[in-house]
Amino acid sequence: MMWLLLLLILLVVTGTLWLVVKIALGVALGLFLGFLAIAVFVWWRVRRALRDDRARRGPGGGSSEVTVLYHED
Repeated sequence: MMWLLLLLILLVVTGTLWLVVKIALGVALGLFLGFLAIAVFVWWRVRRALRDDRARRGPGGGSSEVTVLYHED
């Protein structure tokens, strides 16, 4: 723990703390945008698959209806 404090003091003294913070924020933002892009892509694929499935089933929404017609001789 002490070495982290010394490292922080060294970074402040040399003026590189802001650079380290910018790099850390850039990495965090990049990871966040990457996960967001993957989530949006998966969501889009699932919605498209569900829409295609509903379209394939037809206007009845997947329900089956049988009509039996009788005629008398």
